[in-house]
Amino acid sequence: MDPELAFCPPSQEHPLGCSPIGEDFLRLLLSASGGTLFVAISARILALGISFLTTIHAFFNPQSRALYKVLTQALLTIPSLFLAVLFKSLLGGGELALVSAMGLAEWALSHAWLGGRVNEHEKQTFVEAAYSLGASRYFCARKHLLPHLKRDGLVLFFVYLPSSLLTASALEFLGFTVNSERPGLGYLVYAGKDYIFYQPHLALLPSFMLIVLVFGALYFKDRLTSELS
Repeated sequence: MDPELAFCPPSQEHPLGCSPIGEDFLRLLLSASGGTLFVAISARILALGISFLTTIHAFFNPQSRALYKVLTQALLTIPSLFLAVLFKSLLGGGELALVSAMGLAEWALSHAWLGGRVNEHEKQTFVEAAYSLGASRYFCARKHLLPHLKRDGLVLFFVYLPSSLLTASALEFLGFTVNSERPGLGYLVYAGKDYIFYQPHLALLPSFMLIVLVFGALYFKDRLTSELS
């Protein structure tokens, strides 16, 4: 960082020019992309992990399904971004708090999706036949449900990854940055909006990079679903 290089034009040393405080903008853009992608992926892993645990708990304890159903329906009526802001405010600052807030906000979607898949698998003829022959719920879960849930969880990860990327960027835009030394794409868009008329690339390039990440996640999701279908 060199303040004397503020707003420097593109050159061989700085292909995309410099930021308002003299940072190489290409390096800043790549670092911000990695930060946003890390937050989104971590939040998806956390949401899937919690939803797997609650789905398995509901499978072995059918009496708890009604409670989970009411809870998920209540949370699904609230936008995930609002929930993430609420949880982030309660959990405080830091990287772990931001990832935890997003994971908790996205849990309801993952649990409802996995719970629906479990209900579909339980109604399969071979599962009902196993129950009629005296198989335990543990046996059916280990032999018939868990293999399907692993595949469903992988698909679910990529299905909602674009949404997680947008949520992470929105939180960064609102000021919930992970690391002040490595701002995310949302923060770069926020910081660049003040220079949109004479340095438009400061806001447009982070926006374009976010679009690339979202469409990349959609591409992997489509490839995965086509291979598994």
